[in-house]
Amino acid sequence: MSLRIVVTGTSTGIGKSVFCAGLADLIGANYWKPIQAGLDEETDSQLVAKLGGLSPDRIVPEVYRLRTPASPHHAAELDGIRIDIDSLNLPDIGDRPLVIEGAGGLMVPLDGGTLYVDIFERWRLPVVLCASTALGTINHSLLSIEALRRRQIPILGVAFIGDQNAETENAICEIGGVRWLGRLPLLSPLTSKRLKVAFKSAFHPRRFETMKQRKTSPIWHPFTQHALEGKMSKVVRGDGAYLHTADGRRIIDAISSWWVVTHGHCHPPIVRAIQEQAGKLDQIIFAGYTHDPAEEVAARLLRLAPRGLDYVFFSDSGSASVEVAIKMALGYWHHSRKERTRIVVMQHSYHGDTVGAMSVGARGVFNAAYGPLLFDVTSIPFPAKGRERETLNALASACQNERPAAFIVEPLILGAGGMLMYPSWVLREMKRICEVSDILFIADEIMTGWGRTGTLFACEHANVTPDIVCYSKGITGGALPLAVTLCREEIFEAHYSSDRTRTFFHSSSYTANPVACAAAKANLELWEVPETRGRVTSVAAMQEEAIEPFRADTRFENVRRTGTITALDLKVDDAGYLAGIGPKLYSFFKDRNLLLRPLGNTIYVMPPYCVTAADLDEIYAGIRDAADAVDGLCVSGG
Repeated sequence: MSLRIVVTGTSTGIGKSVFCAGLADLIGANYWKPIQAGLDEETDSQLVAKLGGLSPDRIVPEVYRLRTPASPHHAAELDGIRIDIDSLNLPDIGDRPLVIEGAGGLMVPLDGGTLYVDIFERWRLPVVLCASTALGTINHSLLSIEALRRRQIPILGVAFIGDQNAETENAICEIGGVRWLGRLPLLSPLTSKRLKVAFKSAFHPRRFETMKQRKTSPIWHPFTQHALEGKMSKVVRGDGAYLHTADGRRIIDAISSWWVVTHGHCHPPIVRAIQEQAGKLDQIIFAGYTHDPAEEVAARLLRLAPRGLDYVFFSDSGSASVEVAIKMALGYWHHSRKERTRIVVMQHSYHGDTVGAMSVGARGVFNAAYGPLLFDVTSIPFPAKGRERETLNALASACQNERPAAFIVEPLILGAGGMLMYPSWVLREMKRICEVSDILFIADEIMTGWGRTGTLFACEHANVTPDIVCYSKGITGGALPLAVTLCREEIFEAHYSSDRTRTFFHSSSYTANPVACAAAKANLELWEVPETRGRVTSVAAMQEEAIEPFRADTRFENVRRTGTITALDLKVDDAGYLAGIGPKLYSFFKDRNLLLRPLGNTIYVMPPYCVTAADLDEIYAGIRDAADAVDGLCVSGG
């Protein structure tokens, strides 16, 4: 599709049409004013044609020509007509670029309930915001930028019109996190020739060809589309279930900062352990050397983990832990002289963002760009309610017919795949199938571990011991990055040899970092006292009480809970991770000072265990209000 740009302004009368004339001339575009209000004098289309030197075939006819120069909804009312919103469709003009001019500002009403910005949201085209440099423009400009961002409308930048005012222009672009496109001076007399010269001097065509925003920080954030998201919220302090921002807001961390914080932010025993260890030993190569924090963490882990796991391999992230598990499984069969290399996985699963971890995760938006790097796997269906037997039969068939090396699964809850939950008896049966078939069973407890499912580890619900298990996230209470992969003795023994080629060739520079291990040791000590598990039980009960009313709310479906995690799906037509409602929900929650990060139309709550009933009331009130705010985008219940 050819380049199409929407031009709007902070208010009427600031020079949008003059800007459109200069822009259309600069980039060789056609011009379209969908709604013209006022016919007694020169129309905007006529002005643009004259100033931009556009031939008649480059002026797209207006959809509505209203006699009175007034707000479109009022002008239409005076003409005895009603603007049909569905008639405002983008014209087909071939390959030539198109400049589209709105009327007045973003919040100009078109009919009883539709604003011009709602049409821009439907079009999803990049917007240039024209702003005056005069007094009062900062407020109007930032409100306009906020309105565009709330609707996830891409902003090309701000074009200023008027005398130079560097302070105002910089303030708008820095605070708003948008690009400065240039400044068009006021021209008197205003002629086509003078506009052409001034516009070419003020603006370069390339500025209108990219969607990259003005860089306010050199940081590239994870899982963030910077072209759509505004300025990052700067957090300066955390305590308990709360985050405190630089601008004085207190945010409830309803998802434990991506599922890692367990006892609360800056939990005193863990902070003290970090401080003490940092003054003793900060880092040491872990090949050929060891240290007390690592030894103590390993010993305590084996006491707490399901019985039958014997060895602990340290790494520094959940993805790395999964990579280690896969390599352990392949190494086991390779050194056992049985060449088994295929991995069986579950539909909708997510195991991380490194190549191996992506390979054993669901193929989709997370890894589509990296397909050539990924190895083939066998996928079995998710055990949806009433279809569990299909999953078990598929696993049994794969184990029998393909003789794979291992089966990897997230026990009880598939996290990033949509907080999908299945019962413990299915987990137990999957482990039994693997045992009978002599297939290694890998449990990815990166997210489900550390109390999230109501027990310390999810596998406890099914009373199973994996052959290999991955733990991370909450292992340090969320204070520092650390991960471990635990395995049975026979997997270690397969690599144990005087033959150096059988060495387990894996490491990271910060393997078993002493400071991170000290944090993990303090965390493990907390899990050995009954009060910690009591708090988990209490949070699970509060979560059930909070989620119960939503089961009768017809706007939601699949309302569910496992342990301390709840999830519910808003009914929409485009369900899934890329559901259009997802960014709107996220923006709504952010404005309510709630850290909730929906997975598309799936909203989930996974708080730290220090969360209070009042906190949960605030969280679920926000979810209820969010559904009210976006109700028109949801599928009607009934």
